Amino acid sequence: DMKKFLLLAMAILCGFASVQKLSAAAELYAVLSPDKTTVIFYYDEKRSERSGYTDWQTNIYASNASKITTVTFSSSVDKARPTTGYHFFYNLYKLTTINYLNYLHTSDMVSMEGMFYNCSELTSIYLSTSFTTPKVQTMKSMFDNCRKLESLDLSMFNTSNVTNMQSMFSDCWGLKTIKLGYYFYTNNATDLSSMFY
Repeated sequence: DMKKFLLLAMAILCGFASVQKLSAAAELYAVLSPDKTTVIFYYDEKRSERSGYTDWQTNIYASNASKITTVTFSSSVDKARPTTGYHFFYNLYKLTTINYLNYLHTSDMVSMEGMFYNCSELTSIYLSTSFTTPKVQTMKSMFDNCRKLESLDLSMFNTSNVTNMQSMFSDCWGLKTIKLGYYFYTNNATDLSSMFY
């Protein structure tokens, strides 16, 4: 009887362990390629086996910004709903290409502060219908120092909750056109200083 009880207990514990393994939380994280030129974003439970980082700005960008030229979003990111875009591509001053940005859904983000700050080699940013802004409260320095951007289509932006647009397009030397849609409101903005500086 004791033998049966122990076997049953082990079976139950093994069952719990496998359920726990199955229900490991998915997370948004970034992985740096071996040649340090590409950052790939994932949203799954494999961060540790891929040597990924959830705080990519500190652990990847800070020491590799001079080498990173490409950011790619894997299709798994399509399931993520990050709550902040704060410094998402911050200071990637050699970045020339962002692949599959349409997989990044921004509908729950409350901050886009410095999101593309100092991406000074980017010539274009394709913001698709997944790039929405209904909850965003700050866009401070969002495109600050994106010197090679020639045009921006922000027609899908809803800025009704944005209070801070300080330096949003500051030092965008090459910018010729910005398309602002019907919902680009500034009625709740309390800081528009240096917005087009």
